[in-house]
Amino acid sequence: MMVYLVEDSPVIRERLRDMVMELDPGTTVLEAASPGAAIAGIVERRPELVVLDLKLEGGSGLDVLREVNEKVPACRVIVFSNHASQPYRKKCMAMGAEWFFDKAQDFELVRDKVRQVAGAASDGTESGKKI
Repeated sequence: MMVYLVEDSPVIRERLRDMVMELDPGTTVLEAASPGAAIAGIVERRPELVVLDLKLEGGSGLDVLREVNEKVPACRVIVFSNHASQPYRKKCMAMGAEWFFDKAQDFELVRDKVRQVAGAASDGTESGKKI
C-alpha cells in the first residue's frame, strides 16, 4: 500500500509516518508540506490513501482535496486537522473526503482507518472509493 502524508508540521508528519510504518512496514509513505508538492506527488504516484491537513505551507488542504478528488478519484482521503468545526467537516466531506478527524483527540481513530484501508488493500476486498 502507498500512503501520502500531507502535513506542514514535521513533528506530526513524523508521528504519522511512524504510525503507518508500525502498522505495516511494507507500506510506502510519501510526504509533502505544501499544496503544490502534494498535488503533484499524489497525481504522479496515485496512492491508495492520503492523510491531509487543512493548513499547509503556502496554502490550503482544500485545494489538495479538490484536485485529488478530480484527478485521482479512487484515492481515499482522511482529513486530519486542528480545524475540526462542523463547517469544515461538512465542506471536506462534500469535497470527497471519506473521514475527518480532529488532531487534538482523534489520532487513534486515524490509526484505525489506516489499518482498515491497509487491510482492504492487502486482501483486495476494497480497492478504493466508488467512482
